Amino acid sequence: MSKARIVVSNDLLSPESIESAANRELKLMMICCEENAPYGPATDTANMFLQLICMAYERFFSLPNGDGTKQMKLRSVNITVYHAQDQDYPSSEQEWDSFDGVIIPGSLSSAYDTHLPWIRRLHTVIREEIHEHRRKTLAVCFGHQSFAHAFGEASNDVGGCENAPKNLHRNGEAIKCPTGKKAGRKPFKFSSVGDCLLNYPFAIGASTSSKVPRTCAEMLYTHGDMVGTLPTVGLSLGGNGEVPIQSAAYFASLDCALKFRQYADSLHLGSSSSASHLPSTDFLNSDDTKSLPYAITFQAHPEFVSTDGFHVNFLNILQTMEKLHHIDNDTSKQASEDARRNFDRVLTDSLDVLVSVGVVLGWFSLC
Repeated sequence: MSKARIVVSNDLLSPESIESAANRELKLMMICCEENAPYGPATDTANMFLQLICMAYERFFSLPNGDGTKQMKLRSVNITVYHAQDQDYPSSEQEWDSFDGVIIPGSLSSAYDTHLPWIRRLHTVIREEIHEHRRKTLAVCFGHQSFAHAFGEASNDVGGCENAPKNLHRNGEAIKCPTGKKAGRKPFKFSSVGDCLLNYPFAIGASTSSKVPRTCAEMLYTHGDMVGTLPTVGLSLGGNGEVPIQSAAYFASLDCALKFRQYADSLHLGSSSSASHLPSTDFLNSDDTKSLPYAITFQAHPEFVSTDGFHVNFLNILQTMEKLHHIDNDTSKQASEDARRNFDRVLTDSLDVLVSVGVVLGWFSLC
Protein backbone atom coordinates (compact mmCIF):
# COMPACT_ATOMS: atom_id res chain seq x y z
CA MET A 1 0.00 0.00 0.00
CA SER A 2 1.86 3.07 -1.26
CA LYS A 3 -0.67 5.70 -0.22
CA ALA A 4 -0.25 7.43 3.09
CA ARG A 5 -2.98 6.39 5.50
CA ILE A 6 -5.69 9.07 5.67
CA VAL A 7 -7.18 9.83 9.08
CA VAL A 8 -9.69 12.62 9.62
CA SER A 9 -10.86 13.64 13.08
CA ASN A 10 -12.95 16.18 14.94
CA ASP A 11 -13.13 17.22 18.57
CA LEU A 12 -16.70 17.16 19.92
CA LEU A 13 -16.08 18.93 23.19
CA SER A 14 -17.19 22.46 23.87
CA PRO A 15 -15.48 24.34 26.74
CA GLU A 16 -18.45 23.94 29.08
CA SER A 17 -18.62 20.16 28.56
CA ILE A 18 -14.95 19.24 28.96
CA GLU A 19 -15.14 18.42 32.64
CA SER A 20 -18.21 16.19 32.33
CA ALA A 21 -17.16 14.33 29.22
CA ALA A 22 -16.02 10.73 29.39
CA ASN A 23 -12.66 10.10 27.80
CA ARG A 24 -13.90 8.10 24.83
CA GLU A 25 -13.14 8.33 21.15
CA LEU A 26 -15.38 6.94 18.42
CA LYS A 27 -12.98 5.24 16.03
CA LEU A 28 -14.39 4.29 12.64
CA MET A 29 -12.86 2.94 9.46
CA MET A 30 -14.10 3.84 6.01
CA ILE A 31 -13.71 1.51 3.04
CA CYS A 32 -13.42 4.12 0.28
CA CYS A 33 -14.97 2.83 -2.93
CA GLU A 34 -14.42 5.89 -5.15
CA GLU A 35 -11.16 7.80 -5.57
CA ASN A 36 -12.36 10.31 -8.17
CA ALA A 37 -14.56 13.41 -8.20
CA PRO A 38 -17.38 14.26 -8.12
CA TYR A 39 -17.99 11.79 -5.24
CA GLY A 40 -14.35 11.35 -4.22
CA PRO A 41 -11.51 11.72 -3.54
CA ALA A 42 -11.15 9.70 -0.36
CA THR A 43 -10.32 12.60 1.95
CA ASP A 44 -13.40 14.52 0.81
CA THR A 45 -15.64 11.48 1.33
CA ALA A 46 -14.21 10.84 4.80
CA ASN A 47 -14.76 14.48 5.77
CA MET A 48 -18.38 14.35 4.62
CA PHE A 49 -19.04 11.38 6.92
CA LEU A 50 -17.06 12.95 9.74
CA GLN A 51 -19.20 16.08 9.54
CA LEU A 52 -22.39 13.98 9.33
CA ILE A 53 -21.58 11.81 12.34
CA CYS A 54 -20.51 14.78 14.46
CA MET A 55 -23.69 16.65 13.53
CA ALA A 56 -25.79 13.59 14.39
CA TYR A 57 -24.03 13.11 17.73
CA GLU A 58 -24.55 16.74 18.64
CA ARG A 59 -28.21 16.29 17.75
CA PHE A 60 -28.32 13.15 19.91
CA PHE A 61 -26.64 14.95 22.81
CA SER A 62 -29.19 17.77 22.62
CA LEU A 63 -32.16 15.42 23.04
CA PRO A 64 -33.94 15.22 26.40
CA ASN A 65 -33.41 12.16 28.59
CA GLY A 66 -35.31 11.39 31.74
CA ASP A 67 -34.12 13.71 34.50
CA GLY A 68 -32.68 16.16 31.99
CA THR A 69 -29.05 15.37 32.77
CA LYS A 70 -26.72 13.86 30.22
CA GLN A 71 -22.99 13.61 29.96
CA MET A 72 -21.26 13.79 26.61
CA LYS A 73 -19.64 10.38 26.24
CA LEU A 74 -17.57 11.05 23.15
CA ARG A 75 -14.44 13.14 23.23
CA SER A 76 -13.90 13.00 19.48
CA VAL A 77 -14.64 11.10 16.29
CA ASN A 78 -12.02 9.91 13.86
CA ILE A 79 -12.23 8.00 10.58
CA THR A 80 -9.35 5.99 9.14
CA VAL A 81 -9.53 5.41 5.39
CA TYR A 82 -8.88 2.14 3.54
CA HIS A 83 -9.10 1.85 -0.24
CA ALA A 84 -11.31 -0.85 -1.76
CA GLN A 85 -10.09 -0.22 -5.32
CA ASP A 86 -6.53 -1.01 -4.12
CA GLN A 87 -7.83 -4.01 -2.14
CA ASP A 88 -6.48 -2.25 0.94
CA TYR A 89 -7.95 -3.57 4.20
CA PRO A 90 -6.82 -4.11 7.78
CA SER A 91 -4.12 -6.76 7.81
CA SER A 92 -5.07 -8.48 11.05
CA GLU A 93 -8.00 -9.18 13.35
CA GLN A 94 -6.38 -6.87 15.87
CA GLU A 95 -6.42 -4.05 13.35
CA TRP A 96 -10.07 -4.73 12.49
CA ASP A 97 -10.94 -4.90 16.18
CA SER A 98 -9.34 -1.51 16.86
CA PHE A 99 -12.34 0.19 15.22
CA ASP A 100 -15.84 0.72 16.63
CA GLY A 101 -17.41 0.38 13.23
CA VAL A 102 -17.19 0.50 9.44
CA ILE A 103 -18.49 2.93 6.82
CA ILE A 104 -18.96 1.79 3.22
CA PRO A 105 -19.81 4.86 1.09
CA GLY A 106 -20.85 5.43 -2.51
CA SER A 107 -19.04 4.84 -5.78
CA LEU A 108 -19.39 5.55 -9.48
CA SER A 109 -19.10 1.78 -10.02
CA SER A 110 -21.91 -0.80 -9.89
CA ALA A 111 -22.13 -3.49 -7.22
CA TYR A 112 -22.96 -6.13 -9.83
CA ASP A 113 -19.71 -5.49 -11.76
CA THR A 114 -18.19 -8.56 -10.15
CA HIS A 115 -15.77 -9.06 -13.05
CA LEU A 116 -13.71 -6.37 -11.29
CA PRO A 117 -11.40 -7.97 -8.71
CA TRP A 118 -11.77 -5.14 -6.20
CA ILE A 119 -15.56 -5.49 -6.14
CA ARG A 120 -15.30 -9.26 -5.69
CA ARG A 121 -12.88 -8.70 -2.82
CA LEU A 122 -15.18 -6.10 -1.22
CA HIS A 123 -18.07 -8.58 -1.33
CA THR A 124 -15.88 -11.24 0.27
CA VAL A 125 -14.92 -8.78 3.02
CA ILE A 126 -18.59 -7.98 3.63
CA ARG A 127 -19.45 -11.67 4.00
CA GLU A 128 -16.40 -13.08 5.74
CA GLU A 129 -15.19 -10.17 7.87
CA ILE A 130 -18.08 -7.79 8.49
CA HIS A 131 -20.94 -10.29 8.60
CA GLU A 132 -19.11 -13.14 10.30
CA HIS A 133 -17.83 -10.85 13.04
CA ARG A 134 -20.98 -8.67 13.10
CA ARG A 135 -18.92 -5.50 12.74
CA LYS A 136 -21.14 -2.44 13.20
CA THR A 137 -21.56 -0.92 9.75
CA LEU A 138 -23.20 2.03 8.02
CA ALA A 139 -23.35 1.66 4.23
CA VAL A 140 -24.82 4.08 1.68
CA CYS A 141 -25.72 3.94 -2.02
CA PHE A 142 -23.07 1.67 -3.60
CA GLY A 143 -22.39 0.29 -0.11
CA HIS A 144 -26.12 -0.42 0.35
CA GLN A 145 -26.20 -2.23 -2.98
CA SER A 146 -22.95 -4.11 -2.34
CA PHE A 147 -24.21 -5.48 0.95
CA ALA A 148 -27.18 -7.11 -0.75
CA HIS A 149 -25.27 -8.31 -3.82
CA ALA A 150 -22.43 -9.78 -1.75
CA PHE A 151 -24.75 -12.31 -0.14
CA GLY A 152 -26.49 -13.24 -3.38
CA GLU A 153 -23.10 -13.69 -5.01
CA ALA A 154 -22.09 -16.07 -2.23
CA SER A 155 -25.10 -18.27 -2.94
CA ASN A 156 -24.16 -18.42 -6.60
CA ASP A 157 -20.56 -19.24 -5.74
CA VAL A 158 -21.52 -22.36 -3.81
CA GLY A 159 -23.73 -23.74 -6.53
CA GLY A 160 -27.22 -22.51 -5.69
CA CYS A 161 -29.38 -21.47 -2.82
CA GLU A 162 -30.02 -25.00 -1.60
CA ASN A 163 -26.29 -25.47 -0.93
CA ALA A 164 -25.67 -22.11 0.69
CA PRO A 165 -24.67 -22.07 4.38
CA LYS A 166 -27.77 -22.51 6.50
CA ASN A 167 -29.58 -19.31 7.49
CA LEU A 168 -26.94 -17.13 5.86
CA HIS A 169 -27.57 -15.64 2.47
CA ARG A 170 -29.88 -16.11 -0.47
CA ASN A 171 -31.30 -13.96 -3.26
CA GLY A 172 -29.56 -10.65 -2.51
CA GLU A 173 -29.14 -8.67 -5.73
CA ALA A 174 -28.31 -5.18 -6.97
CA ILE A 175 -29.86 -4.15 -10.29
CA LYS A 176 -30.28 -1.12 -12.53
CA CYS A 177 -33.23 1.07 -11.58
CA PRO A 178 -36.04 -0.07 -13.91
CA THR A 179 -37.54 3.44 -13.95
CA GLY A 180 -34.27 5.23 -14.69
CA LYS A 181 -31.68 7.17 -12.72
CA LYS A 182 -32.72 9.12 -9.63
CA ALA A 183 -31.56 12.51 -8.40
CA GLY A 184 -32.72 14.91 -5.73
CA ARG A 185 -34.94 14.83 -2.67
CA LYS A 186 -36.99 11.64 -2.38
CA PRO A 187 -39.18 10.22 0.39
CA PHE A 188 -39.17 6.67 1.62
CA LYS A 189 -41.96 5.19 3.73
CA PHE A 190 -40.88 3.14 6.71
CA SER A 191 -41.73 -0.53 7.07
CA SER A 192 -42.66 -1.81 10.52
CA VAL A 193 -38.97 -2.61 11.05
CA GLY A 194 -38.07 0.90 9.89
CA ASP A 195 -40.63 2.36 12.30
CA CYS A 196 -38.88 0.46 15.06
CA LEU A 197 -35.26 1.23 14.20
CA LEU A 198 -35.34 4.73 12.70
CA ASN A 199 -37.58 6.60 15.16
CA TYR A 200 -35.35 7.23 18.18
CA PRO A 201 -35.78 11.05 18.42
CA PHE A 202 -39.54 10.74 17.96
CA ALA A 203 -39.84 7.92 20.46
CA ILE A 204 -38.55 10.19 23.24
CA GLY A 205 -40.71 13.12 22.16
CA ALA A 206 -37.87 15.17 20.71
CA SER A 207 -39.22 15.96 17.26
CA THR A 208 -39.25 19.62 16.31
CA SER A 209 -42.16 19.17 13.94
CA SER A 210 -44.38 16.39 15.25
CA LYS A 211 -45.18 14.42 18.37
CA VAL A 212 -46.16 11.26 16.50
CA PRO A 213 -43.82 8.63 15.13
CA ARG A 214 -42.11 9.38 11.87
CA THR A 215 -43.56 7.25 9.07
CA CYS A 216 -41.15 8.34 6.35
CA ALA A 217 -37.95 10.28 5.74
CA GLU A 218 -36.95 12.68 2.98
CA MET A 219 -33.29 12.40 1.99
CA LEU A 220 -31.01 13.21 -0.96
CA TYR A 221 -30.33 10.70 -3.73
CA THR A 222 -28.10 10.34 -6.78
CA HIS A 223 -28.11 6.81 -8.22
CA GLY A 224 -28.80 4.61 -11.21
CA ASP A 225 -28.76 1.23 -9.45
CA MET A 226 -30.78 -0.14 -6.55
CA VAL A 227 -31.27 -3.20 -4.38
CA GLY A 228 -33.66 -5.53 -6.18
CA THR A 229 -33.87 -8.22 -3.50
CA LEU A 230 -32.45 -8.69 -0.02
CA PRO A 231 -30.70 -11.78 1.34
CA THR A 232 -32.42 -13.72 4.11
CA VAL A 233 -30.37 -11.96 6.80
CA GLY A 234 -31.61 -8.54 5.64
CA LEU A 235 -34.87 -6.76 6.43
CA SER A 236 -36.20 -3.77 4.51
CA LEU A 237 -36.60 -0.58 6.51
CA GLY A 238 -38.80 0.95 3.83
CA GLY A 239 -38.98 2.30 0.31
CA ASN A 240 -41.21 3.86 -2.30
CA GLY A 241 -42.95 2.80 -5.49
CA GLU A 242 -39.93 3.27 -7.74
CA VAL A 243 -37.29 1.95 -5.33
CA PRO A 244 -39.01 -0.46 -2.91
CA ILE A 245 -35.89 -1.13 -0.78
CA GLN A 246 -34.45 2.25 0.18
CA SER A 247 -32.90 1.04 3.41
CA ALA A 248 -32.10 -2.27 5.09
CA ALA A 249 -30.93 -3.80 8.36
CA TYR A 250 -28.68 -6.88 8.47
CA PHE A 251 -28.69 -9.51 11.21
CA ALA A 252 -26.43 -12.34 12.33
CA SER A 253 -28.77 -15.02 10.95
CA LEU A 254 -32.15 -15.68 9.39
CA ASP A 255 -33.49 -16.63 12.80
CA CYS A 256 -32.38 -13.30 14.27
CA ALA A 257 -33.94 -11.40 11.37
CA LEU A 258 -37.26 -13.22 11.72
CA LYS A 259 -37.27 -12.71 15.47
CA PHE A 260 -36.71 -9.00 15.10
CA ARG A 261 -39.39 -8.70 12.40
CA GLN A 262 -41.88 -10.32 14.77
CA TYR A 263 -40.80 -7.96 17.54
CA ALA A 264 -41.18 -4.91 15.28
CA ASP A 265 -44.56 -6.08 14.00
CA SER A 266 -45.79 -6.56 17.55
CA LEU A 267 -44.77 -2.98 18.46
CA HIS A 268 -46.32 -1.61 15.30
CA LEU A 269 -49.64 -3.35 15.80
CA GLY A 270 -49.77 -3.05 19.57
CA SER A 271 -49.98 0.73 19.97
CA SER A 272 -49.96 4.00 18.06
CA SER A 273 -47.89 5.86 20.67
CA SER A 274 -44.46 7.04 19.62
CA ALA A 275 -42.52 5.28 22.36
CA SER A 276 -44.04 1.93 21.44
CA HIS A 277 -42.30 1.96 18.06
CA LEU A 278 -38.77 1.90 19.46
CA PRO A 279 -36.98 -1.09 21.01
CA SER A 280 -36.89 -0.66 24.77
CA THR A 281 -33.70 0.50 26.47
CA ASP A 282 -33.35 -2.99 27.94
CA PHE A 283 -33.61 -4.46 24.45
CA LEU A 284 -31.02 -2.05 23.03
CA ASN A 285 -28.65 -2.80 25.92
CA SER A 286 -29.24 -6.55 25.81
CA ASP A 287 -26.25 -8.81 26.29
CA ASP A 288 -27.53 -10.75 23.30
CA THR A 289 -25.94 -8.58 20.63
CA LYS A 290 -27.41 -10.78 17.92
CA SER A 291 -30.86 -9.39 18.73
CA LEU A 292 -30.12 -6.10 16.98
CA PRO A 293 -28.84 -5.53 13.45
CA TYR A 294 -25.10 -5.15 13.03
CA ALA A 295 -25.44 -3.12 9.83
CA ILE A 296 -27.85 -0.49 8.51
CA THR A 297 -27.74 0.57 4.88
CA PHE A 298 -29.33 3.39 2.87
CA GLN A 299 -29.81 4.03 -0.81
CA ALA A 300 -29.83 7.72 0.11
CA HIS A 301 -26.78 9.85 0.82
CA PRO A 302 -27.27 11.24 4.35
CA GLU A 303 -23.72 12.65 4.13
CA PHE A 304 -24.99 15.15 1.53
CA VAL A 305 -26.50 17.24 4.34
CA SER A 306 -23.01 18.10 5.57
CA THR A 307 -21.70 21.46 4.38
CA ASP A 308 -19.20 19.96 1.96
CA GLY A 309 -21.55 17.18 0.99
CA PHE A 310 -24.28 19.52 -0.19
CA HIS A 311 -22.45 22.48 -1.66
CA VAL A 312 -19.73 20.45 -3.37
CA ASN A 313 -20.48 16.77 -3.87
CA PHE A 314 -24.25 16.73 -4.32
CA LEU A 315 -24.41 19.71 -6.67
CA ASN A 316 -21.36 18.53 -8.65
CA ILE A 317 -22.84 15.06 -9.04
CA LEU A 318 -26.05 16.56 -10.41
CA GLN A 319 -23.98 18.48 -12.98
CA THR A 320 -22.03 15.35 -13.89
CA MET A 321 -25.20 13.29 -14.29
CA GLU A 322 -26.51 15.97 -16.64
CA LYS A 323 -23.27 16.07 -18.67
CA LEU A 324 -23.38 12.29 -19.04
CA HIS A 325 -27.05 12.51 -20.14
CA HIS A 326 -28.16 10.43 -17.19
CA ILE A 327 -30.67 13.16 -16.38
CA ASP A 328 -31.79 16.13 -18.44
CA ASN A 329 -31.25 19.81 -17.66
CA ASP A 330 -34.75 20.31 -16.29
CA THR A 331 -34.38 17.38 -13.89
CA SER A 332 -30.97 18.60 -12.72
CA LYS A 333 -32.19 22.16 -12.18
CA GLN A 334 -35.36 21.02 -10.43
CA ALA A 335 -33.42 18.65 -8.14
CA SER A 336 -30.99 21.41 -7.17
CA GLU A 337 -33.64 24.05 -6.53
CA ASP A 338 -35.92 21.64 -4.65
CA ALA A 339 -33.06 20.48 -2.43
CA ARG A 340 -32.14 24.07 -1.55
CA ARG A 341 -35.76 25.00 -0.87
CA ASN A 342 -36.40 21.96 1.34
CA PHE A 343 -32.96 21.64 2.85
CA ASP A 344 -34.10 22.16 6.45
CA ARG A 345 -36.53 19.24 6.19
CA VAL A 346 -33.92 17.00 4.56
CA LEU A 347 -31.37 18.00 7.20
CA THR A 348 -33.73 17.21 10.08
CA ASP A 349 -34.82 13.87 8.60
CA SER A 350 -31.26 12.80 7.77
CA LEU A 351 -29.88 13.70 11.20
CA ASP A 352 -32.79 12.08 13.06
CA VAL A 353 -32.28 8.89 11.05
CA LEU A 354 -28.53 8.97 11.76
CA VAL A 355 -29.18 9.48 15.47
CA SER A 356 -31.23 6.29 15.39
CA VAL A 357 -28.46 4.47 13.51
CA GLY A 358 -25.90 5.66 16.05
CA VAL A 359 -28.02 4.36 18.93
CA VAL A 360 -28.80 1.00 17.30
CA LEU A 361 -25.17 0.36 16.33
CA GLY A 362 -23.97 1.38 19.78
CA TRP A 363 -21.90 4.33 18.53
CA PHE A 364 -23.97 6.78 20.58
CA SER A 365 -24.37 5.86 24.23
CA LEU A 366 -27.87 5.80 25.73
CA CYS A 367 -26.68 6.68 29.22
